[in-house]
Amino acid sequence: MVAQVKELCDAYRPEIWWFDGHWAFRTQHAVDAINEAIAYIVSRTPNVQINDRTGATPELEAEKKKSQDFMPPRCTFRVYRDRAMPEVAPNVSWEHIGTVGTSWGRDKTQKVEDYKSGEQLWDIEQKVETLGGRVCWNLGPDLDGSLDEMEVASLREVAQLRRKSHTV
Repeated sequence: MVAQVKELCDAYRPEIWWFDGHWAFRTQHAVDAINEAIAYIVSRTPNVQINDRTGATPELEAEKKKSQDFMPPRCTFRVYRDRAMPEVAPNVSWEHIGTVGTSWGRDKTQKVEDYKSGEQLWDIEQKVETLGGRVCWNLGPDLDGSLDEMEVASLREVAQLRRKSHTV
């Protein structure tokens, strides 16, 4: 993993790194690898944003569960459980991660009623904004990279609602 992170960092210099290892590490090798990767990222992109799903030692995981404001070292924003958000505004930067449909990947068996409408997405975005967070919508591209038409339709609808709210 470290080699891939270095390659991405050097080739593209991403300003946001979104990891998805939100579980406790089982080996020292895993701890060392993520620490090396994050140190490399930070050394190349000083103002980088890194979410808190970088894995953790059991001690860090325990701290995270105790306080919604706990932030692991070198991480700059929290991501709570999938599709979850805090009940009160935390004192740290945070992001809500959600799906437009019911799946985290491409699911061709989803029905129309399985998708959130643009209005439902808008309602979630407004709640997140009220709590001081930002939103990341997960999309499930097909093997050829094409996006689900229903997801795109919902995102277009929420984009129209955003534009409308900024002109009022």
